[in-house]
Amino acid sequence: MRSYVKARQDGAQAPAARQRGRMTDPFLPQMASWVEQSRGKIRGDVVHEKLLALGFTGCERTTRTTLVELKSKYRARNMRVHPPWTPEPGLWLQYDYGVCR
Repeated sequence: MRSYVKARQDGAQAPAARQRGRMTDPFLPQMASWVEQSRGKIRGDVVHEKLLALGFTGCERTTRTTLVELKSKYRARNMRVHPPWTPEPGLWLQYDYGVCR
């Protein structure tokens, strides 16, 4: 707290927070490969059980939080992109089967 108060008094920016590692960091490559193999369909409880077998000591919430990030990155990389369909005049025929009176 002192460093923040001193920085404010000196007119400088407050020191940046240090980045800490997660308990799942040593297991990230394995978790990412499970997400790839399952095409993003693997569940958090399944991943947690597999991690426990590998020696992971964290809780299931930690596993699920990391898995959500990995799955969202996977979906962003593998999303199907549909180009917009713009019909050109004379190339497509469109008709209606509506009732004529």
